[in-house]
Amino acid sequence: MSTINVTEDQLTKEISHYRLLAQGNYFALFVIYVLAVAASVLSTLFAATGALSGGYLAVLTAIPGAVLLINNTFKFNGRSQWHYEKTRRLTALLRLRQGGAQATSPAEVAVKWNRIDEEMDKLWPGWGTLPSTPNKTENTWH
Repeated sequence: MSTINVTEDQLTKEISHYRLLAQGNYFALFVIYVLAVAASVLSTLFAATGALSGGYLAVLTAIPGAVLLINNTFKFNGRSQWHYEKTRRLTALLRLRQGGAQATSPAEVAVKWNRIDEEMDKLWPGWGTLPSTPNKTENTWH
């Protein structure tokens, strides 16, 4: 197998990998939002009708808040968008390579691919943080 095909195969695998991660994060976001809405509606109905009470109702009522904390921590939307962006950039590189554009030898593709990785690493959404109290500043007005 030639170096060209190996490079294109590696890019294709990488694109598939990041597309799958993007879809997985998007699906996770969708599921937790549906869960939050369903729990909110059900807890309202159960509280109004008295069909559920006590601890079970409390747990059901707490689910939307827990979902918000989970989403703020894991940043599913940000991660999904990050993976889609990386997929788009790698796909563009693969298309240039397959189209025979200038400066797309395997070595040049590797340089561009490394640059994409470096740029994308800087954009990674990371983990969420819990809200905190702002630092107190000295009272400068007397």
